[in-house]
Amino acid sequence: MTSEIGTFAGWLSIGTNIRIDELVEYLEVLNGQLAAVAIDYDKRVENEANRIDDEQLRAEFLVFSSDRHWTYAETFPRILFNSFHLATYAFLESELVSIATMIGR
Repeated sequence: MTSEIGTFAGWLSIGTNIRIDELVEYLEVLNGQLAAVAIDYDKRVENEANRIDDEQLRAEFLVFSSDRHWTYAETFPRILFNSFHLATYAFLESELVSIATMIGR
């Protein structure tokens, strides 16, 4: 995907270009890294749990570890997406204000 968002219209040129494919790749890379961290964490937890002989202690350990798994697998990606969405929205709003200001002159 090589589409671009530009704010160029004849006499109006405020020089903004955003490559959508780069933004998408940015999100994919960060989401991939977060997924890799979650998988690595799950493997470490499984290895640790396998070393615990007592079933009750193992179950408690797994319950305790599930909070961190949830953080890596669900919470962090959601925060990333929401932050990115908010930043993109704020950027677009700023650009629209700049365009409106230029047109109003």
